[in-house]
Amino acid sequence: MSRGSTIRVVYRLARHEPVAYLTCLAWFTMFFSIPLVSGAAVKVVLDRLATPGATAPWGLLAILVGLETARWSMFVGVAVQWHGCWVGWHTVPRINLLRSLVSDPGPAAGRLPGAPGEAVSRFRDDVQDVSMVLDVVMDLSATVLVSSVALWVLITIDPQVALAVLAPVVVATVGCIWLGPRLRVWRREAREATGRVTGYIGDVFGAVLAVQAGGAERAVGRRFGRLNGDRARVSRRATKPRASRPRGSGEGWSGRWALRRPVPSATIRWGRARG
Repeated sequence: MSRGSTIRVVYRLARHEPVAYLTCLAWFTMFFSIPLVSGAAVKVVLDRLATPGATAPWGLLAILVGLETARWSMFVGVAVQWHGCWVGWHTVPRINLLRSLVSDPGPAAGRLPGAPGEAVSRFRDDVQDVSMVLDVVMDLSATVLVSSVALWVLITIDPQVALAVLAPVVVATVGCIWLGPRLRVWRREAREATGRVTGYIGDVFGAVLAVQAGGAERAVGRRFGRLNGDRARVSRRATKPRASRPRGSGEGWSGRWALRRPVPSATIRWGRARG
């Protein structure tokens, strides 16, 4: 899928429930904007304390505590609204994909990505990638708006400090734009490798009796190990682990974008067909 087609799909998905998306965007914007008000309240408190003979500004401190309490209380509603949008972004494409496979005229083979088992990867990972675009756009929109206001406030205070803060952001942004094409290639290779693994699993399950009858269990296991090893290799380039469990726990990376260690072929056990 090209970038233009991806943008069109994302736009149509957001337009499917525009009220829900705009509500979630507004709530996230308010959540990120409250620290600006808190910063102004902190400034007033510090200015009051710097005045000789001033008393403790308990009223302003209470306002500051109330702002933070309201912000994190609002986050509960934001999370509920976002979860509803997140589920909807996953559900609508999956329903459309399934309807296309079972209801559209003509053979379904031309609409499948390859092996039937690979469709599992498309229903899960491809839909999640499209949903992540909407999620990231929502976060970036609120962050850019709030950051612009914060940068303007910083410029009015000290332009040199504002420039020193802005310079690393500009360098990081240019670096991300420069790495964008390469990251997209790596991501596509990782998705294709995952599709080959899930497609192979579907083919093996569909021919399990033939595999057992031909005594090809070890060959199938070795092939699965190679495919899964290739998937792990290309996925490490396209995915950055967020956290890891302590050593000795016997598990791999954890987290939403984490990498799972490939399943070794030695762990595959084949049952014997009973006569």
